[in-house]
Amino acid sequence: MATSILPQYPIWHEIDGSPLEDGYIFIGQAGLNAESNPQTVYWDGALSVTAAQPIRTLNGYPARSGSPAMMYVAGNFSIVVRDKAGVLIYASLYNTYTDNFGTMANQNASAVAITGGTITGLSSPLPVASGGTGGATQSAGRLGLGLGTIATQAASAVAITGGAIDGTAIGGTTPGAGTFTDLTGKARLSTETTGTLTVASANRIILASGGITLPASVFSAGDIILIDGNGSNRTITRGSGLTMNFSGVDTASVTLAGTGTMGVYYRSATVCIVTGAIS
Repeated sequence: MATSILPQYPIWHEIDGSPLEDGYIFIGQAGLNAESNPQTVYWDGALSVTAAQPIRTLNGYPARSGSPAMMYVAGNFSIVVRDKAGVLIYASLYNTYTDNFGTMANQNASAVAITGGTITGLSSPLPVASGGTGGATQSAGRLGLGLGTIATQAASAVAITGGAIDGTAIGGTTPGAGTFTDLTGKARLSTETTGTLTVASANRIILASGGITLPASVFSAGDIILIDGNGSNRTITRGSGLTMNFSGVDTASVTLAGTGTMGVYYRSATVCIVTGAIS
């Protein structure tokens, strides 16, 4: 790409056309006399280094510390230029400058912010690491972002055709009706095998290794427990405050056959029903 070479600094001339030496430049408010209505002038485009007025000239150039320099203002301006004797060289009440560069030109390469518009014509898709998807199509974009086919489904029409659901309670907080074409379930074993049961045994299978005490106010209405004699007869006792109904009668204890099982259904926290290979 070719780069054109242009003059870097503005230059003013005497009335005879020679460079203005030791002249005076006054910058003022647009539409007003610059000498009596000055505005702030800066030596830098960031408008952070102010220039004292009037600005003197060196070989026709605005001079800063003995060297040619550029001048900047925040907007439109008026200007008066005089020679070293104070003779008027040039005056204008209204001057504008438009660079047509837009806000993008004022940003550094290390801190670019694009807040609007569109980006088209890229030779390759923007990678994920740069905030893109890495794909030129919807399917390629989903692949780049690691999204599977479920990402294209609406919340009101989700079809799960494979995989596994583990560790998730279905209807655990908001029970609802479900339809299944094939349902395989397996109750989990309790870690408790003897003594007074805790809530850890709710809706579990107990492989008894000794006597079992069924407590009151531990389990909730609807909880079910299955107890396996596990090869030896086991004594199942009701805890304090619990009504344990066997064959319609509140019973203090029952004996579970070692070769059988018994079911415990809690009608409420303090009433349970026991059935099975018990006497």
